[in-house]
Amino acid sequence: MISKLAELFTVNSNNLSIAFLSDKVVNELISENCSNEILRVAEEKIEYIRAQSAQQGKIEF
Repeated sequence: MISKLAELFTVNSNNLSIAFLSDKVVNELISENCSNEILRVAEEKIEYIRAQSAQQGKIEF
């Protein structure tokens, strides 16, 4: 969907994805008092999950 919109408006699809997803996050957090803390914890969770995924890709014999 985003790639088709990017093509239609001749914009970079990666930049459009970032703008779209960041708007979704803003709309979810705008009314929260601790939005900075929520973002910090979410970033830590993303780093943890990515590290776990990278470790699962390693096979030791």
